[in-house]
Amino acid sequence: MKPLRHLTAFDGSETLLIATEKIHFIEAWHDCLQINSEGKGYLSKQRLAQVEGQLDPGAFVRIDRRYLLNLRCIDSVGQAGNGHQAMLDDGTCVPMSKRAYQKLQVMIGRS
Repeated sequence: MKPLRHLTAFDGSETLLIATEKIHFIEAWHDCLQINSEGKGYLSKQRLAQVEGQLDPGAFVRIDRRYLLNLRCIDSVGQAGNGHQAMLDDGTCVPMSKRAYQKLQVMIGRS
């Protein structure tokens, strides 16, 4: 199956198609998702595991039980307090698990 090129999301009552290459990260919220793209958040009624299985695994990686991250948007990864985070090219900081931190260090060639 080919990876999805767009995700369906909502902005108020408007239904949108968000191009996956424009997504910075996706965050699970209770029973829905927030798709973060170009500085805005859009809601989707899908589950994170469902979306993860439909996206290109070479472009998106699960970095925490609540987050999927677009690898093209990573500026840096590092420690933050007692945990780890990814700093994105738009200045957003996204928390990540220790396991994901170690995995990303290898993936982006900073081991």
